[in-house]
Amino acid sequence: MRARVHSWLGKTSLLLAFLALGGCGRDPDVATLEGKVTFGGQPISSDFVVTFYAPKLGIGATALIDGNGAFRVAGPIRRGEYLVMVDYPPPPPGSPGTTASKQRVPFHAKYKEERTTDLRIHVAAGRNQVELDLKP
Repeated sequence: MRARVHSWLGKTSLLLAFLALGGCGRDPDVATLEGKVTFGGQPISSDFVVTFYAPKLGIGATALIDGNGAFRVAGPIRRGEYLVMVDYPPPPPGSPGTTASKQRVPFHAKYKEERTTDLRIHVAAGRNQVELDLKP
């Protein structure tokens, strides 16, 4: 009888530990983010990155844009309100040349900086798909 109780307690403890470590449900604050960036209705080139910054949360994420204008933020992102910036990726540390923020872009330069961009998105819990169209 005692062996049965210990066996049952062991199995129950293992199940409770599994559930406590994330085996049930999802974090309601976590989301995924992907989408497409266009300029004048056409996909922008893979020369750019898209950056998302949530000033109230003090966090951000960056994703490379592929040749079809598509991007996917690697890993989860917190839900919230984000500013969106698009620019050339920064050069590798220590490399000579122009910094990304000084290079001329084919779209309006306001999209390059946090203080000037008017692109904003709301990221909800779960999967988020956004379409961003940059203006000249």
